[in-house]
Amino acid sequence: MTLDEKVGQMLVPSANGTFRNVDSEAFQKSKTDIEVYHVGGYHAFGGDPTAAALMLNRMQSWAKIRF
Repeated sequence: MTLDEKVGQMLVPSANGTFRNVDSEAFQKSKTDIEVYHVGGYHAFGGDPTAAALMLNRMQSWAKIRF
């Protein structure tokens, strides 16, 4: 991993677990965080568990490093 990727893996922002449209600003910000800043994970809070799971699965698909 590059130094930027290593630093990004230490970042864990939070995201509301409610449903968000893929065109929303919040959803696009999450995509940028993952693809550009290589964040290591997301802390999901609130909302419906099903919506949170769908959101997190979509986020995982954008990640370069997968577990």
